[in-house]
Amino acid sequence: MITQEHPAFKKHLRGLVEALVIAKGWTGYEIRTEVRGRIIDPRESHYISCGACDKLVDEDKDCRWLQTVVKLNYLDTVRYTPCCGKNTDWKLCPMVCVTCQRIATFLTPHSNDRGFEFIPGRSYHIDSCSECNGSQYLETLILEQVTHDTLNGMSP
Repeated sequence: MITQEHPAFKKHLRGLVEALVIAKGWTGYEIRTEVRGRIIDPRESHYISCGACDKLVDEDKDCRWLQTVVKLNYLDTVRYTPCCGKNTDWKLCPMVCVTCQRIATFLTPHSNDRGFEFIPGRSYHIDSCSECNGSQYLETLILEQVTHDTLNGMSP
């Protein structure tokens, strides 16, 4: 079985992530600020909504740019914030949207019935989040699961 640590796994995953970024493009962040009462682009501001509670947080002080195993940069708007950071378990697995490069949700580490293991604290890639696909529900593919299934000859 080809695992997440195998070079072929990382190469395949990197190809999937790069293809999705090219195909879908980058989705900018638009947030509604409590202060201004209007939608702004945070690239023009130093504030962004906390990914858990939507309170306005200082992007420079309360957020961190991190990298996934295939070097995709993402903005962590939850785990460092004063409002929700202390309540977030670092063993949870962040699900990073490849189009907006933010954490969409967290999963509890586990192994599923296909033999794929979600390793504590490791970030995983999803093809889009509810913000990017315009849905109120998270309907997405976990790219590591797709890679695992493809390289190990499992049908969807």
